[in-house]
Amino acid sequence: MIRQHTYQQSPEPTMPDAPRDWPTDPATRWLVKQYTGPSKNIYARWRDPGVLSFPLGENFDAIVVTLHLGRAVVEALRSSDLLVGPVVVDQRSAHATFLVPAGTAGTWTHPLTVAHGVGESFFCPEPSKVACRRGWLVNPDQAGVLTDPDQLLTALESAGEELIDKQLITGSGGR
Repeated sequence: MIRQHTYQQSPEPTMPDAPRDWPTDPATRWLVKQYTGPSKNIYARWRDPGVLSFPLGENFDAIVVTLHLGRAVVEALRSSDLLVGPVVVDQRSAHATFLVPAGTAGTWTHPLTVAHGVGESFFCPEPSKVACRRGWLVNPDQAGVLTDPDQLLTALESAGEELIDKQLITGSGGR
């Protein structure tokens, strides 16, 4: 059975209208609506330096894994015809960040991962873009699909065992 977790639709943001040249693709519009940070000028902050700090815990949490493991997990979820929510890749630290339903971080205990939730944030570029060596392995969609935590856990265990067998990971996640 495929369970679909979707983001809660935040009320229309109280920020100025987007500049005329701002992308109008549905993924960017949806992500902007999820922003709960202090800045009213999200567009200017996103352009310089190119990544925006999204507060966690209200609309989604984040599960961070090594880049090798993250790619293997996305492949495992897709090969099982399961929905995959947004995944941000940080090439500098060689980690992948899965966006999961808010509240997941409070109970998450998988040893190959680090969970981030309320009071924390994550940095991401605009969908389909790369900035500060961060980009999207899986772009957000306009429906707000998030990776199901139970399915993520199953895929982590499967992919993790396979990568450990191949000696590509040593059993430690991180930020």
